[in-house]
Parts: sequence; C-alpha cells; structure tokens
Amino acid sequence: MQKTLTLTRHATIDMYLYTESFRTRKPILRPDRILMTNMYLVPLLDFDVSELAGKEIKSATLTMTCLNKLETYAVDISTVSQQWNDQVCTNYNRDVNTPWTNDGWMADVVLSAGHSKYFREDVAHGTDGKTATVNVNPAIIEAMANGQSFGMLVMDVKSKFYGHPETMHEMAMQFSTDESLGAVPTLTVEYEDAPVLDAPKPLCALYAAPISVEDEVYAAIQLSWDACSCYSRRAQYELYISETVADDITKMRKLEKFQTPFIDGGKCGTSVYGLKPNTPYYFAAVVRDLDKVSAPVFASAKTLNLEIIPEFPIPAAPDFPCSAQAFTANGFTVGVTDDMPKVNPVTGELLAFGNAAPVWNNGIFRNGTVSLAMAKNEKTGFQLSVSIDADAADFDIAICGCAAEYIRVYRLWCLQIDGQWVPDAVVPVMDGKFQIPFAENKIPGQKQLTLWVDCLVPPMVDAGKHEACITLTSNGASVKIPVMVDVAPFALSTSDFKLELNGYVFLPECGGTMYGEPGALDLEREYYRMGTMHDSTINILPYSHMGTVQAGYAPEIGLVDGEMHVTDWTEWDKHFEQYLDGSYMVDVTGDRQPVTHIYLPFHENWPMSMEQCYKIKVPDLPYPDNVTYQVQHSTTIENDFLPEYRAGIKSVMKDFVKHFEEKGWKGIDFQYFFNNKNFYKEKRVEGEAFKYGVGLAAWLGYHTTPEDGSGSSWWLLDEPHFRADWDALRFYATILREVQAETGSGKQIKFRADLSCYFQAFDRLDGLLDINVGGGGYTGERVAVLRRRKRLYGEEYWPYGSWNAIAGDNADSVRWIVDVYLQGSRGIIPWYNFALDLNYEDPDDLSGIYPGQRFGLTECVASTRLKAGRKALELIRYFDAMKRCLGYSDNQLRAYVESFVQLKGEFIKKDSIDAGRASFSGNAGALEELKRDMRRKLTAATGMYF
Repeated sequence: MQKTLTLTRHATIDMYLYTESFRTRKPILRPDRILMTNMYLVPLLDFDVSELAGKEIKSATLTMTCLNKLETYAVDISTVSQQWNDQVCTNYNRDVNTPWTNDGWMADVVLSAGHSKYFREDVAHGTDGKTATVNVNPAIIEAMANGQSFGMLVMDVKSKFYGHPETMHEMAMQFSTDESLGAVPTLTVEYEDAPVLDAPKPLCALYAAPISVEDEVYAAIQLSWDACSCYSRRAQYELYISETVADDITKMRKLEKFQTPFIDGGKCGTSVYGLKPNTPYYFAAVVRDLDKVSAPVFASAKTLNLEIIPEFPIPAAPDFPCSAQAFTANGFTVGVTDDMPKVNPVTGELLAFGNAAPVWNNGIFRNGTVSLAMAKNEKTGFQLSVSIDADAADFDIAICGCAAEYIRVYRLWCLQIDGQWVPDAVVPVMDGKFQIPFAENKIPGQKQLTLWVDCLVPPMVDAGKHEACITLTSNGASVKIPVMVDVAPFALSTSDFKLELNGYVFLPECGGTMYGEPGALDLEREYYRMGTMHDSTINILPYSHMGTVQAGYAPEIGLVDGEMHVTDWTEWDKHFEQYLDGSYMVDVTGDRQPVTHIYLPFHENWPMSMEQCYKIKVPDLPYPDNVTYQVQHSTTIENDFLPEYRAGIKSVMKDFVKHFEEKGWKGIDFQYFFNNKNFYKEKRVEGEAFKYGVGLAAWLGYHTTPEDGSGSSWWLLDEPHFRADWDALRFYATILREVQAETGSGKQIKFRADLSCYFQAFDRLDGLLDINVGGGGYTGERVAVLRRRKRLYGEEYWPYGSWNAIAGDNADSVRWIVDVYLQGSRGIIPWYNFALDLNYEDPDDLSGIYPGQRFGLTECVASTRLKAGRKALELIRYFDAMKRCLGYSDNQLRAYVESFVQLKGEFIKKDSIDAGRASFSGNAGALEELKRDMRRKLTAATGMYF
C-alpha cells in the first residue's frame, strides 16, 4: 500500500560555493530565506526522513516558494556525504581551524565527489509564477533515510542568472523559510513498505594496498573489493579501520560516509587518506541492510614510509656587503651587483621593495673579480651600475679574453612609475658605445645607467676557469672589470618544466607589422628565439572571442565528399613548421630546438560553425537576455548540436593527427584548448574597450572585445563557473578522446582547460583533462587535491598569474616559479607577456618582451622580469640535476631550498578577476649562494650529463 509523508523545513543554510578558498568557508545563515544562484549561492536542505528507513520510495517532490520572480528551470539535487547541519556548520564557521570532511570542503562531498550521487531535474512553475516544484529521485530520499546522506543539496543549473559571476549574488532568487513570508520548503514522499530480506551476503574479498602519495605528513591506503549484484537498493557498505585490532569489527572505527561508496555507484574501492606512515592498518567491510549485516571480511596493509626530509643547517649570512663594491676612474664609477637589484638612474641608489631594506647583492663579486660559478649549458646575468660625475658622458665598451664570446652587454631602459624611474627593458649596446644620459629615454637629471651583462656558457665548453675583461672608457679614463667564469665539469639539460609566455596576437603587430607583410614571419621568429633563449616557450592563441581565426593560424578546410577536412596545409606549415622542427634556432645556437608546446586552432567555432550547427536560434536580444534565452531552450549539449558538428571536428582532428605523424613532429604537446566566454555576447558602447587605460591593456581590449556583441561562445569555456560550462567542456574533451581511441594515435594532443575554480568540476572532467591551468598560488589543501588528481587521472597542473610589477621585486617572480616547481607542478604561465612600442613611455606590468624597432633592431627586447624567469628556470635545471644525481624529491628539495631562501609567500589579487601576482618577504640575495652550493654538490658527479 502506497503511503505519503509530508515534511517541512523551517531552518536551513546556504553555502558560498564560488569562493576559491578552501579554508574560508562562508555558510550564510538566513533563518527567513534561502538564496539560490547557480554555483554561487547553493542551499543545503535537511529533512528528518528517519521514519522512511527501509521503505521503498516510489516518488518524492520538493516544493519551494520564491519571494521574487521564479527564474530557474532545472536543478541538480545531490546527496551530501558528510554531516553539515545548522549547528555543525555554524560552529565550524566560528572556528576556521576545525576540520570538516577530513580537512576538505563542501565541494568534496557533493555532486559525485566524496562518494555522493546527484540527479538533474526540471523545475515546474506554479501558476503564481513563484512556486517551484521539483521531482526528487528516490535514491536521494533513500540515502537520507538509510543514513548515507546528511540532507540534500539543490543547485540551480538552468536559470536567468546564467551570467557574469561578479553579479550573481545581486540576482539571487530568495525562497522563504518563514511562514509569515510564504510557504516553507516542503518535501512530499510517496513510499511503500519494503519486503523483509535475509541478511546480505558478505563481500567475496577485501584488498588493501599502500598508495604512494606526495605528502610531507600523511600516508594512504587503497581499499578494493569484489562487487556483488544481489543487494537491495537500501543496502550499503560499511568500512572499518584499526591500528591494533585485526579481526574484531566491534573494536574497529567506522569510516565516514564520504570515504564509503554507494553500492549502486559502480565503485568497488576507496582511498583512505590521512594515515600514519610506516604503520600497519587493519580493515573490515560489511554490507548492511537495515538491521541485518553480512559477515565481515578483513584485510590489512602497512602504509609506506614517508620520504625523510633532511634537516639542513641554516647557512651563515651570505657575503653581501651593504654598499656597492665599485671600480672608479676619473669622472665615473662602476658598481657590481647580481641580477636582482634595481638602481635609480638619477640618484644611483637602490630601489626599495615593500618593507625590505635595499641590499647590494655582491655574492658574485669575489676578490675584485666578477666570479661566475656556472655549469656547462647555463645562462646567467649580472649588472654594472655606471655613475658619472658630469652632466653627460660618452662610453666605449670592449670585452677581451677567452670567455669574451660568452658575454653580451645591454643597457637598461627605465620607466617612470609613481614619480620614480625604474629600469626594465634590456636594450642591446650597439657598436660598443653608449651614453649617459640614455638620450632616447629622456630621464631628467640622469647620472646613472645600469648595464646588464649576460653570460651564456656553451654545452661543450671545457670545464675550468675562463677569463674575460670588460673595459669601460670615457674621456680617456678607463676601468677594467675582471670576469672569471668557473665552469663545472657537468652540463645542465633542458628541464621538462615549462615557462609559457602566453599571448593572443600575431607578435609583429606589437611593433606595427601585420601578418603577410614583408618580413613579418622573420620578425615573429625573433620573438620565438627570445623565448627559447630564456628557457621559455611562446604560445599564441590562434582565435578570438568572436570565433575568428587569426590569419596563418589554421590550415585551409572544406567539404570533401560531404565531410569537413583539411584541404591545404601550405600556409600553416609555412608559418609553424620552423618552430615544430626547431629550425628557427639553427642560426642562433647551431642546433634545432623545437618548441615544447603550441595551441591548436580548434574552438567552438572552428572547424565547424556555431551558427550553422547549433540548433538553438537565439533572437536578437541584449546581453544577458540572449544568454538566458539560450539556457532556457537548451537540453543537453550533445542534443543541441547537429550530428555533423561533432563529426566535422573529429574528421579535421584526425587530419591533424595524420599530418603530425607524417612530419615526424615528436615530443611536442599540441594543446586543444577552449578559451572563449559568453561575456562577449554583450554589446559595448564605442570606446568602452579602452576604459582600462592606455598601452597594452587598451590594445588587448581593442583586439579581443567585440563591440558588437558577436562573441561566439554560449558558455564560459575559460574559467567555467556553471554546470553547463563544465558539461560543454566535457563534450569537447570526449571528441579528442574518441579520435585518440579510433586512430590509436594523437596522444601528443593534450586537452587543456583554465579552471581556477577547479573544485566545481566534480566528475565532469575525470580522465579527460591533461593540463589543468588555474589562477593563483598552489599551496596547502589545493596542492593536495591537485596532486591526488595527477595520481588518479594523470592531470598536470599549471598555475597562471602575472609577472611582478615593473616597480616591484624581480625576485618575487623567481621565487614564484621555484615555489610552483617544488609544489609538484611542471608548468607555469605569466598570462600575458608582450608590450607595444608605446609601453616604453606608458608602463604596463604585462610587458615581458618589448618590440625593438625604435632602436633599429630586427629582434625584440627582453625585460628584466623575463630575465628573472630565466633565472628561475636555470635554478630548476639544477634542481632536476639534484633529483637525478643525488635522489632528491620535491619535498626534500623544498626543505633544502628554504634553508637558503624564504618561499613562504602570498598571492595578491586586486579583485576577483585579476590574475594576481606572488609576493614574498625577505631578501632573495641568497639565490646565488643556493646555486653555488648545488654546484658544489653536483661537481662530485664529474663527467655525468644531467
């Protein structure tokens, strides 16, 4: 006999899901209402359904009354696999150090995470326009009734509020929980008494095995068991653990729900984290069906011993005098420092950063000689601070000695920022001459010029001491600066860690040369060479937010026998083959050096047209109404595209796979990446693209913001926030996996996604994502989650951010890159890197490389921040050698590095959409001492090539 139970919920809680912080949870207690807006504000509801334990749930409906107009059309309803009720959540909010879900967060225990389950349901609207009625899957109610779920989560996945996340909280729907305001949430359940069953059969077997985890404190064990298909819907696993008891389940501790999968979830295993290292653990598993329990099965395993992180003695304070050691001559003085400080071109004094006192880092200056301790195939730099007594002086510079061929000299261009002049652009000294003042720089009262000196040691040079002498002459007076390059008996190899110089434009355009104009590809080649010579890879996105592809960035395509294919590779090969076969570097180094990775032109509007293939035809509506219309009329992304859309992408991708194989391009990652957003459906008023100021920001706005609202994407494919965004990314990712499966090839094509709020992905990209790019610093719990995903699914994780500010400390960029490497990442991305010529006067912190045309150069001009990136990459090459030669792990390396250099920093963002930049405290002068110490350790392995 079918029965009905109706329950009301008078108190509830909202969770602030949008925040990126794992530690800062923000439960929002509203005794009179529930707020709901997609993934931004998500209500949790808890009804007491204990009397339904063991019942067979036939149907259930949830009814809520909206205080404003009801604008949601579908929701995801999820179980919650960890206790969260009002009292627990309130207490937790008062003490942020109290762990919840094993130091996790709500996103760890809902929507498929933490062994939860969820179902998507349509929302029925009442005639009043405010009443929402939703079917609740019986499995949700049964999980709540049988103790497998602590309430339910209701997430808006299809509503009017599918817009910019910055405005989500302002548009939230408000549902009443106070009868004086309207009807409270009501759950109505139809159920029947279930038949009484015999005790469930025990599991056939239970297995336990230790897991190797990259963790400094805890160990883990993987449990697995043989599945059984004979259990009822209400049955559940119970798992037990003990350090001392091997075969008595009554003396063992039961694992929490988020560690225990559902029987019908197809998961016959779980990972148990947070265990002691090198410790035996005993496990038991039973199957429970109400009060009947199967016989237990047992297993045991010993956790692995954690790596020993050695205690490194804190080195003595490095020999860095607090004043410049200088060479003097009649009329001028030359000071020596390493590559980190910045000197005021008017006063000759060091610039200060933050609260740290400026220090002349002279660790490279020994006994009156610039002493460079280097390995083979290493690059480094130092600075000469030249100050004059008169108003102006002309200088000649000459370099002699056997090491002269390794040395290149540059002069630093300064930019005026907040009333002071700051050096940044590294301009070559031409014809061995320079002047103070730097005439084109137009610095009033300039009495100082910094020379940047690069030293690049070839890989095949002999070990030992190599001498050079840099002579500066002005008005008949000279100083001679001895340089000793002490080359170690080992060479550094190329690291697999990638520093990507990301960009969005054909690079010669930065200097005014368009694609197809004479010399354009030659000029672009100089940018790529600049990147490679600084251990980094330039990566330019081939398409725009409007769905157009840049000229020369995609091969020609067309219909062949009714199917889309590449019809001509000529132009694309002309553009990119030199980078993919490495020939662009032959004239510089004598060797081919292919780029490490490159974007492919695939996006939502290429090779197949969104307008032609998307079934939903949206009328001409203003943003965000146009996006709202699309959301309201969408079903699933698979159904909303014509079949030929997916087929066309697959066939063209197979052409790419075949072409790469024919060309023999090995060891290069071809990135399949979706960058576009539905924000660009918004029409802009004339000139609004330039509202962020002058220079690079304005130029980027002009090139990437469609004033006519012609953005091609209906989703946030870059930085996704909403459930439909994740579903869209999954759709495109599965196309690549199908191509790889059907061709048995194409593994060098990597699916990359920018996912700062990666925890909102839940299960959408499991096993599909190759490169997980996220904003900010990777520390603490965030790193633990990303490392776990790397182990489970092979995902690499790369952070993105910005270089340090021009008027900031370059050592921050060095430490940011080093910190990320030591956290286990194998890539990092300063999100934009290319200046315009006008940025020589109008500073832009994103200007990592400047155009060189104003100096009559065919090549481009590096910034000191790019040099800082190279310094970090050179240190990483040493770290790689320490791993291979001496067996250091990332954790051991981190302990070792921090005995020299402080890496505990913070990631600072101006606002929620700012990429942010790293900031560290303390002097970074010991970077040179760190390198010297690694060199001493590695020299013991003489003759080895690392």
